[in-house]
Amino acid sequence: MKTLTDLSIFQNRRAKQILREAHSIIYHDTSEKPHEELKLDAVLPLGCEYFTYSHLREHKVFQRRINQQFFSIQYVHSGSFYIRSANKGFLLEPGDFIVLPPGQDNDLLFLPELGEYKGYGLIPNGPLLPVLLENFGLARGGVLTVQHPERVEKLFQQLHRELLSPQWHTPEKISGTIYELLLLLRESVSACGIENSSAILVLKLREELENHMTEKISMATLAKKYNMSLPVLNRIFRQNMHQTPYQYLIRLRMETALRLLTENLRIKEIAARVGYADPLHFSAAFRKLYRCSPRAFRNNALSAAGKSGEENPMP
Repeated sequence: MKTLTDLSIFQNRRAKQILREAHSIIYHDTSEKPHEELKLDAVLPLGCEYFTYSHLREHKVFQRRINQQFFSIQYVHSGSFYIRSANKGFLLEPGDFIVLPPGQDNDLLFLPELGEYKGYGLIPNGPLLPVLLENFGLARGGVLTVQHPERVEKLFQQLHRELLSPQWHTPEKISGTIYELLLLLRESVSACGIENSSAILVLKLREELENHMTEKISMATLAKKYNMSLPVLNRIFRQNMHQTPYQYLIRLRMETALRLLTENLRIKEIAARVGYADPLHFSAAFRKLYRCSPRAFRNNALSAAGKSGEENPMP
């Protein structure tokens, strides 16, 4: 996988609208059809709404998804394929997966100069899917290189056969194959990480909170920025940091306040420097964490420093 620094390759691409649902639009442009397209109408706990096996050579293929409303997976068996997800672009290479979550804009582009391409596309569905994606660290999408490509390809081929002849394969069998695919993706997440995975997400959140500590920060707005609900954001952060993002922000502010209280600053000034417009709100938050007021903490610190100076006079 290569990250693209220039996204102009996706600009000024013309395509025909093929789907419009609510706030979502899909445009498509190609004179070359994928080798195989399969749909499964049966409703399964973990199923497949759409499956493709693509073998592309001579003609470009471009698809633009505006506010994609489904979770999808693309896997490169051989060759290369351009992907733009939100504001990031990638050149996918053999063994690469990209996981595209709902709620963002995505472009998929194949150009003949890339050479022959073979790959699989999958839109899984079913009531079990959201739970598995969250537990496997895949819910927010990203790009990864699988650790066992031969196992992935075997499972895609198996799923292909099952969807071609559903009368010979039970729904449980199809669900089991998709589950095994997701398990392999989880192994790759654990082994090499995935962009926007839980650990990287928490690092980004910590950086954002530390860099904007003095500003008014809405946790709901922060969650929306990362395409998730506030309860999910809190759960992921707590799993890694044993506290919510809001609790982490308060502790950051209070630890900074402790240092500032040793300087010659008024309580009002310190409150403003750690993001509180109202000194009373600052004092209440400080008291809740340290069981004393900022003023009492300063007096105690000065008193302790004075005693220390008396006991250990300078030579």
